[in-house]
Amino acid sequence: MEVLYPDCRDALSANLQDNSPQLVKLLKGLKTESTGVAGWLVGFANTDKVVFYNHAHMLTYSITHRRFLSAIDLTSIDAGHIQGSIVTNFSFSPSGDYVVINNGLAENQSSWQGKMYLANLRDGSILEIGAANHYQIKDSWSSGSSYYAFAANDGTDVTVYSVLSGSKESIIFGQGKVSGLSVTDKGDLVLETNNIFLSLKESGYHWQNLDLKGDILAVSELGIVYYEGNSVRQYRIGSGEDTVLSNLPERFELRGTSRGQAVFTPKKDSASSASMVYNVTENRLYSYAYTYDSPPWLLDWSFSPDCKHCVVLDGDSYRVMDNQGKEEKIQTTKNRVNYRCAWANNTTFIDVLLTGDEVGLMAAGDFAIVVYDLQDKQRKILYEQ
Repeated sequence: MEVLYPDCRDALSANLQDNSPQLVKLLKGLKTESTGVAGWLVGFANTDKVVFYNHAHMLTYSITHRRFLSAIDLTSIDAGHIQGSIVTNFSFSPSGDYVVINNGLAENQSSWQGKMYLANLRDGSILEIGAANHYQIKDSWSSGSSYYAFAANDGTDVTVYSVLSGSKESIIFGQGKVSGLSVTDKGDLVLETNNIFLSLKESGYHWQNLDLKGDILAVSELGIVYYEGNSVRQYRIGSGEDTVLSNLPERFELRGTSRGQAVFTPKKDSASSASMVYNVTENRLYSYAYTYDSPPWLLDWSFSPDCKHCVVLDGDSYRVMDNQGKEEKIQTTKNRVNYRCAWANNTTFIDVLLTGDEVGLMAAGDFAIVVYDLQDKQRKILYEQ
């Protein structure tokens, strides 16, 4: 079903002059720059802020205050690689206040490393915190954005960085290749190889083999939620109690995890045509009557925080599905969508649109920050220039 979302501007809709003089100068300068291959991509959003970037800049916009907080020149740190043999990767903290920036080289050159930076998105400051090839590590943020950790895929070591103190520790591992990593707000580490290992900061980071097998879905100070067989289980760190939280149908495999969500899709030999999304906080499964191979061969699934809605790119518009099987194709006055949007809350998602009339002549400075509101059926303009 096609649904028209009319554009809506309210008294709070902002424009170029609502920013500091330094940022006004930068934003005006974007009108002379190319959009690049992918245009603007949304990297993070919540009800307070949205962070988006292209091949040269990363901008952070405060939804609360209706002004830009920071602008980062990605080219100054060699971090403008959208595609190619070297690609820049951005790991955003759960709060959206920080991002770790690190290049990855896809080719098999084990000695190659790119500098790793921590950027404060509230003020645009940047700090070099290490070096790695992003394609040869697993990384993780703690849920409260206090710690960032990364582990070498070959299992040699794990590095833990404290955002608050600026301290960094390197912990030797050497017990197998790493397939998953999590860090808690205490700085404790959970590592996934053939088994799951635990290392506590207060105990001096000694590795403990928990004799658990499975895929890590989420970790907190209380326990480890993981997937083994057809079951989602929880291991209590203090007591060692291991219990089943939920059971999935047979012939499903883990596709990926993100911010308290785990997506499961049917295996190739399965007769199922549905996908399952597990909400870790609610301990609840949601089913969608699509797989990653369903038309329009979904470029990027994006689930709302409560897992009850999913948005995907469908040509020049968005398709929104819910777990009850309802579906709508969003139509607007001028349909133009990006490759990547992000959910702000359970019923709204944010995109940054190029507003020029001719695609080939679009400038990076001609854009609008828009919110798609599923309840009001509107596309709200937060900012436009």
